[in-house]
Amino acid sequence: MRDTLKRTAEQLLASPPARLLGHRIRRGSCLILAYHNLTREPVEEGDRSLHLTFDQFRRQLDALAAFPVLQLEEALGGTPGNRPAVVITFDDAYAGAVTLGLPELTARGIPATVFVAPGILGREAMWWDLLASPSAGVPSLVRDRCLDEFAGSHDRILEAAPGAGWSLDRVRPQYRIASEAELGHALAAGNVAVGVHSWSHRNLARVPGTELAAELSRPLEWLRARWSLSTVPWLAYPYGVPPVGASHLIEAGLAGAFLVSGGWQGADAAGRDRIPRVTIPSGLSLDGFRARLAGLWPCH
Repeated sequence: MRDTLKRTAEQLLASPPARLLGHRIRRGSCLILAYHNLTREPVEEGDRSLHLTFDQFRRQLDALAAFPVLQLEEALGGTPGNRPAVVITFDDAYAGAVTLGLPELTARGIPATVFVAPGILGREAMWWDLLASPSAGVPSLVRDRCLDEFAGSHDRILEAAPGAGWSLDRVRPQYRIASEAELGHALAAGNVAVGVHSWSHRNLARVPGTELAAELSRPLEWLRARWSLSTVPWLAYPYGVPPVGASHLIEAGLAGAFLVSGGWQGADAAGRDRIPRVTIPSGLSLDGFRARLAGLWPCH
């Protein structure tokens, strides 16, 4: 019953009258979309919510045809005009996002930003995909312990897994993180920017202060050394969790940072440390996607 009501609500809020009303309300606002991975085939293992099929992604891009799709930094200065705007971002630099999603965006002339954690580039799979069950993802108690006790550190979590009784799924190609070479090839197209996703994708709220500085400043230096013209000084928090205090961002040379929740943002966001986005999960229907674009669906 609950799923039926949700589908009905999405259909209503995706209708032309609802979109017209929502766009009037959201005039001058921006919706920053947060994607993760794209795959050729549906993923039956791993953290399934993160792995959107390429066909789903292309249908969503078709639905964006009526919107201005802006570069990240262009949108952060406000979006004047009569229509709301959209920004496309990817977290983690999954290989599917880099080798499937970015070329598709380039072919359509649509800009995007990829938030990169250089320390995990080339990984065959990350802990959240290895520990996830096919039906429910990573159990909440396991995930909480991984983020708290092990600070979201991939190496520490995998080292602790046998002793904790956590089973690891088989490594599958669709889970891998892109290599530096793959990312560089995608950036050569010119409409893709890269931002910071920390150095090693740890939970910044649990990283000691001396290490936190390196987690934030080191990746920005690394990205600028390779792709200076494509690098933007913005951070997407790993796991959507900020560190305590915003001064760390300024000290690392970062202009601000993004959550993976919160929905629409209004006027000038420059210097802010909790800029909202909306995550687009694999299970979202096309009507659900359109309802979120309409501006009336509560994107939290």
